Amino acid sequence: MAGRTPPIRDTRIRGIPVNLNGKTQLGHLLHMGPGIYDLSLVFNVTLTVGATSGVIQEGLLKLIKQIYMKTDAGDTPLDNVSGRAMYKCAIAKAKCTPMIDTLAAANATYRVEIPIYFADPLLLRPEDTILDTNRYQSVQFEILCGGIADLFTTPGTGTIVVTVDMPITRSKTRWNSAEASIAGVVEYSQRNPVDASVTTEIKLENAPDLTLKRIYMHAATAGASGQQWSGTNSDALVDVVNLTDSDGDWVQDGIWLETQAMNKREYSLESNVSGVNVFDFVKDGSIKSGIYTGSTGELVLGWTNQSAPAALSMVSVLTESYRTPRLGA
Repeated sequence: MAGRTPPIRDTRIRGIPVNLNGKTQLGHLLHMGPGIYDLSLVFNVTLTVGATSGVIQEGLLKLIKQIYMKTDAGDTPLDNVSGRAMYKCAIAKAKCTPMIDTLAAANATYRVEIPIYFADPLLLRPEDTILDTNRYQSVQFEILCGGIADLFTTPGTGTIVVTVDMPITRSKTRWNSAEASIAGVVEYSQRNPVDASVTTEIKLENAPDLTLKRIYMHAATAGASGQQWSGTNSDALVDVVNLTDSDGDWVQDGIWLETQAMNKREYSLESNVSGVNVFDFVKDGSIKSGIYTGSTGELVLGWTNQSAPAALSMVSVLTESYRTPRLGA
């Protein structure tokens, strides 16, 4: 197609110091103009132990609390999403497990990669949702990182130093939006997590400019109230899932374990992703097959539990959607 240029890999953004238990700004490092297919946040966690013990499950992912991106046009591609959620989302897109080192209570540098896809490699025309930075003057892009207590139950006197690299796959020149226009601006967003021992539904967003592509649902035990994608992954919590609106079902009696096995087959994974299910509404590869929420009634993701769960058995949801482009692009 005219206007498209071959993508290139750009890894000039390297070794950026990350603030612990606070935010780190990255937006000023992004060059406006190219189309960004995807980028990765590669976190380098250098650990110095001191009576440190008790490795926390997926601690390297839990360390990355929030990722936020908002453009000067008001688009929000990343709406305070957790690193753990985006990592699990990337497994389906990449059809493999992104890089993550095995954490141990030993002096070393441990790395974890959080791939973020704007262009959707599972669509027939991935560029439909490429991040066309030619449309913007600036982008606010920030990460919120935790601390060593996210990695170990007993941090002791141990310390960590964190830096981040940011490889980017982008167009070589400015994206020609007139000849290769986007269909929408991708938006990854999370709903408030719920305790499945109390509530068995999560209401999703409806908006006249919003189309839902996929739902990533996470089930866990021993979670933390109000914290996204917290707890210990569990496939023994949720039994049957339904997604309904005023006109009926979008997902009808989706059995958790069966859907998980289908995910493994559909995304060519080596094994099931523990505690996670993907509900995909664009399996035919067309962005237009998503659920246009502007014409639905209340959109509710509900489920039944396999048995009476313990308190703080948390269910979290990440939605992958797209919105109508602003500024007439």
